[in-house]
Amino acid sequence: MRKLAIAASVATLLLILLWPIKAVWVGEFPLTITIDSHIPIDSTSMLVATCRNEQEVVHLVENPHLYDDTFRRVRELSSGGLVVGIPCSGHDRLFGLFSTYNHPKFIVVEYRSNDGGREKRSHKGFAIPEGRGPRKMTVNVP
Repeated sequence: MRKLAIAASVATLLLILLWPIKAVWVGEFPLTITIDSHIPIDSTSMLVATCRNEQEVVHLVENPHLYDDTFRRVRELSSGGLVVGIPCSGHDRLFGLFSTYNHPKFIVVEYRSNDGGREKRSHKGFAIPEGRGPRKMTVNVP
């Protein structure tokens, strides 16, 4: 009985000492975007900005000129899609228990089209698919 009490005490002490240990990480995951459009769009000039919530999306779509430095270029794939790195972060606690995973929930896409011979910049918001790791989505732009 005494050995059991000592073992339980040691286990409790180790748990108390090791519980705060965590690994914090920062990275990005690739988001592959396929464009579905009925008008000609210059996909090489497409830009993407990330947003944490819907209010940011609305504000960015209504005031894109205020946030030109927020938009990033996308990389074109040979398969015809586009890919952009989406930032993510999180932490893992003891033995991988109680981990978190954070990433922006929305993107705003800037695309350029020809409107009667005049180039037009347009913006539209989309939700990023849920999950972890690489993801794919289709964006419908007018």
